[in-house]
Amino acid sequence: MTTTQALVAQVPQLLASGDRRGLARVVTQLIDMGAPLTSAWKSLSRPLLDFGELDLACRAIDRFAQIDGSAAAQFDRAVTYVRCGRAKEAISIIEGIDRRQPDVVSNAYLRGTIALNLGQRTVARSALLDAWAAQPNSGQILQTLAMLGSLRADDEIAALIHKAAGPMRFASQADRGSYLYALGKMHDDLGDTDAAFSAFAEGAAIIARQRPYDAGWDRKSAAAAKAGWTRKRIDTIGAKLTIGSDRLILVTGLPRSGSTLVEQILTSHSAVSDGDEVGCFSIVANEIGGTSFADYDAWSRNHEPDEASKSYLHLLAQRFGNQGRIVDKTLEASRYLGLLAAIMPDAPILWMRRDPIDNAWSCFSTYFLVGLPWSWSLTSIAEHMVLEEHLLNHWQDVLGNRLRVIDYEHLVSSKDEHIPDIIQHAKLPMEAATLAPEVNSRLVTTASVSQVRSPINTRAVGRSEPYATHLRPFIEHYQELIHST
Repeated sequence: MTTTQALVAQVPQLLASGDRRGLARVVTQLIDMGAPLTSAWKSLSRPLLDFGELDLACRAIDRFAQIDGSAAAQFDRAVTYVRCGRAKEAISIIEGIDRRQPDVVSNAYLRGTIALNLGQRTVARSALLDAWAAQPNSGQILQTLAMLGSLRADDEIAALIHKAAGPMRFASQADRGSYLYALGKMHDDLGDTDAAFSAFAEGAAIIARQRPYDAGWDRKSAAAAKAGWTRKRIDTIGAKLTIGSDRLILVTGLPRSGSTLVEQILTSHSAVSDGDEVGCFSIVANEIGGTSFADYDAWSRNHEPDEASKSYLHLLAQRFGNQGRIVDKTLEASRYLGLLAAIMPDAPILWMRRDPIDNAWSCFSTYFLVGLPWSWSLTSIAEHMVLEEHLLNHWQDVLGNRLRVIDYEHLVSSKDEHIPDIIQHAKLPMEAATLAPEVNSRLVTTASVSQVRSPINTRAVGRSEPYATHLRPFIEHYQELIHST
């Protein structure tokens, strides 16, 4: 009989080797046998989250909270449920906790961010202001408050951000960096473009020192993604599969290109259950050993044809359940599109494209909490965007009509014409609800959380024009790179 001690002893090696299935097997056994692990359950929930095994992550944290019994443990449970995209369950958990637990700031900030992502602006504003009152030197709280909407219409929050300029000079680099994005947005909303750009640029420079951009790695990633993939090879792999792959609708493109809007349109359809920047395909790619055709070919010699497809569908089900179509809006899927197209042959693919200068400005003026180190510099943005342009051209040649490019400007100026095209490409019947995606009250976790709650409009078209002079480094470098390749 396998003992608790023997199972727990396997965990370090499973983590070191990245064995998702092995870890899931061990944790399932531990849960089924009621292992008395106390705080170890919390430790197990974290790698399960990283591996995309969300059901087990929730079961593990549930066991921890049940055994620990404290309000702090229940808060940890709520955080885990948020990370699993289970906002309603997280709200239920946190509503049962004293608002001083584990501390006033953490409790209020979690409540505020959940409400913000659900489009509950009034609730979010109140909770985030509570968090700020308890910790007024937090740049992250002020930056999140700035995401609630235009600060032109919110004098109180604008004043808080403005008055914080002095004290935030002495804050940590992380807090000052995030604060400067709030300050930049305040100036931008109020029409002071010079002050806005200055704040964004200073904030970006601070964050860039902490999360530097590796242009060489970016180029290698782009080259590996397309290496060896041809239409014939993709079709050959797909023909061997026996598992259906039409549940997926892939939406991709650069950040701030309008992909969240398309996701919101698609998830307004009755046949589409949900969508998000799932990120679970990278787990499958890591298990295969890479994104090139050679990586897949080597892996396939020791695995069944359906295995990769089953893994991806399993991870999607962990996040969204088993019913309905799903939108995976993981950004920059360009880096694994050959692999994904091969193992999900029935999945339609939509690529959002936006005016490059507008897109660049939107990326530069957005505080991305994780990842995207290229976004902190105008020249780095140019380098990355040109790589993405080349990848788009490559995948259009390889995938043909299966890849549909949607121009943001066309979509927002003529939604009645272009939304039916999106719906048709996703292999869905047209529904009127998709023409009013702002009504959709689903969870939105991206930087576009406020914009997609408004009716489709053209306000973001030409958004970069007031900053044309400031954006010269991007424009010149982008044009130089485009013309040299």
